[in-house]
Amino acid sequence: MICKSALKLEPYLEELHQMAIRCCISLERFPEAILHFDSYAKLLAEEFDLEPSGTTKALLEGIRARQLDAPPHGSAGLICSREGFQAVVHRLIEKRQPVTLLAITFAQPATREQLYGLLALLTKSLRKTML
Repeated sequence: MICKSALKLEPYLEELHQMAIRCCISLERFPEAILHFDSYAKLLAEEFDLEPSGTTKALLEGIRARQLDAPPHGSAGLICSREGFQAVVHRLIEKRQPVTLLAITFAQPATREQLYGLLALLTKSLRKTML
């Protein structure tokens, strides 16, 4: 990715981080976008004791707004690529956070509507069992 090369030269340039996050969002690589935001926020906090700008935070809120019928208590359903799933798992392992993961693969490509329908069904089922 061009943004990654540019970020090696200018790691603090927020506009480059915004471009990288937007690129991930446009490719529907939401976990990757979130991970990028988190790593940038961590860099700013550690180096300068700062937070990302409101514009950059708004990109993250845009991702959250796309989630349909998200489960309660800070948990969330996520539809992502294999690479995105691996990135999320890697991050959770690094942070040693407890998590329940469910990976579903399809023999044939599924439509976006089918994926969100399955996610909604699983979410409702899990909510009933968690009560």
